[in-house]
Amino acid sequence: MKKAYLFMALFLALATPAFAQEPEPDDEKTEKNAITFINPDRGGAFYLLLGTSSPDVDSLNQRLETAGYSKLSQNFTTVGFGGHAILDKWVVGGEIQGLAEKSSATSTYRTRVNGGYLLVNVGYTVYEKPSLRVFPQAGLGFGTLNLSINETSSPTFDQTLADPKRGAALVNSSMLLNLGIAADGIIAPPESGKGGFWVFGFRAGYLFTIYQDGWRNIEGASSGGPSAGFTGPYLQVVLGGGFYN
Repeated sequence: MKKAYLFMALFLALATPAFAQEPEPDDEKTEKNAITFINPDRGGAFYLLLGTSSPDVDSLNQRLETAGYSKLSQNFTTVGFGGHAILDKWVVGGEIQGLAEKSSATSTYRTRVNGGYLLVNVGYTVYEKPSLRVFPQAGLGFGTLNLSINETSSPTFDQTLADPKRGAALVNSSMLLNLGIAADGIIAPPESGKGGFWVFGFRAGYLFTIYQDGWRNIEGASSGGPSAGFTGPYLQVVLGGGFYN
């Protein structure tokens, strides 16, 4: 939890100067817009996100280990896509992320966990150069973690019909808060006029699980389940393209 507080303090420290900047003289602003190709008044970008995330599965691992199952890794590879619109200094967008499946096994059972989440983010530019835009961002979203437990042996079709409860599948849904920092750069931009560009950048931040709906199976709610959510740090690489006016 100390890491979460430290990240929130860093986020506020970076975001505050953006709202304290003095207005630029008209002539200086005109000159700045004339040389800026990544910071248009209006534009947008679409991109692929590749990275890593560390959800909070400590309580889940304790319950799995107590029940005789093997523990799961806490580091997940993430793959997703997103986009944003540039409205002066504001950056408004969204993203969809998927967590690559993690599995562990004992001699009799295999445990698998995967999931995904969707975020809507709003950012404000605090640093800009002709080929760079840096902005802290905050967002809200929704995510699900999926847990499945199955026998390591593969039953035949007739065995499955005779005993359909040879495994279990559970889903835990939650609401998320995102606090992060984004940096976007340009690769081989056009020199002037309207056009497109390649985007290469980074995202780093911390996800907070602000509400959990609890575990559910195919028959309904599974009461008494452990806490498990997306709370934890993340780091992502951004690759994509964009356009500007």
